[in-house]
Amino acid sequence: MTVSFELPDDVRKVSDEVRDWSLHQVRPLARESDRAKGLPAGADAVMADCPVDLSPLAIATFGRTHGDWGQEFALSGFTTNYVLGAAVSEAIGYGDSWPLATLRGSIAEKAILALGTPQQQERWVGGFMRGDFRSSAFALTEPHFGSDASQVATTATRTSDGWVIRGSKMYCSLGASADYTVVFATVDKESGRHGIRAFVVTRDTPGYIVTKAREDKLGMRAFETSGLSFDDMHVPTDALLGSEDQDSRGFYAALGTLNTSRPLTAAWAVGIASGSVDYLEQWTRQHGRAFTPRRRRGIDEEVLRMRAGLAAARRLYLRAAALQDKGVDNRREASAAKAYAPQIAEAACRRVAELMGPDGTSERHLVEKWCRDIRIFDIWEGSGQIQRLTISRMLMGSGAGRA
Repeated sequence: MTVSFELPDDVRKVSDEVRDWSLHQVRPLARESDRAKGLPAGADAVMADCPVDLSPLAIATFGRTHGDWGQEFALSGFTTNYVLGAAVSEAIGYGDSWPLATLRGSIAEKAILALGTPQQQERWVGGFMRGDFRSSAFALTEPHFGSDASQVATTATRTSDGWVIRGSKMYCSLGASADYTVVFATVDKESGRHGIRAFVVTRDTPGYIVTKAREDKLGMRAFETSGLSFDDMHVPTDALLGSEDQDSRGFYAALGTLNTSRPLTAAWAVGIASGSVDYLEQWTRQHGRAFTPRRRRGIDEEVLRMRAGLAAARRLYLRAAALQDKGVDNRREASAAKAYAPQIAEAACRRVAELMGPDGTSERHLVEKWCRDIRIFDIWEGSGQIQRLTISRMLMGSGAGRA
């Protein structure tokens, strides 16, 4: 299938406006958010001043049109929601990453859409879109595993009137503050991945314990990731998403919904790295008189190589997003974007810091912060290693696939 790598004019206009806003209003608060390990003072005013409604990110997250839940958005006329969401993600990341902590949509909604009954979708996702809930969380990772989701050890035991959940989770996005959390647990340890089910749990449920509200992290410090514990937590029967006899295909269908957000993750990484490369160019212009012609030429050549790598990463995430907009299976393309873009972006950020010498590691410049922030993008939404394994299996199983 032929996919254009040129942004539609209306999408480009929105992207340019958001990028300008992020550069001039988001970036000045970047250092404050990093030191505070949370949102900077004035974050609400900055987000309210964004030139566009950031609902495209929510639309791309949910994979549903704006009208499904009775909610109209300012950008409801767009037909390329995933491409729009990806372009806006890169534009925001260009300024800095802290606005990610203000975007309350999560992959929890996608799990509910993949696994839940129509009634559950209406209650939780519909309620979220209508404003009944402010934020949601997704609890999968546990202390003993990261990418291999089949190793879930949290248990859910059937009772006469519901389920009792016992276990713990870590690195749960918004786990301490979310109104509800999608929790993955096993109903039968002997069945391995076939026994894994998903449950929707509200934060005020007895036994829902926040063991650590905010993890101490290398980067992305403004973004809340929490440790949770479930101490004989009783939930009603309808907390189980879907049916009790649902097999492992349901679990992997939920994880498969990450294909809709992996291009956005790749785009955000490209945005951070692009901002870092432009920062290097500005820094070079300010200090260039002290450079030898050979050093200046070497920096210029490296900038060209970094831009070429980021351009390739951009084409990958746009292809994956465009296929999603067309309703075409994009598993391979989404994995390719996620496997390639964060690594290229991280290499660019690291090289920028190296070329700037002592200034590259100084808090006087944001480059060192971006080097720390960018690291997580290779891990989120399925690590790059797992994505490369996924791609190789798909290629070996079905040949070269789509051209």
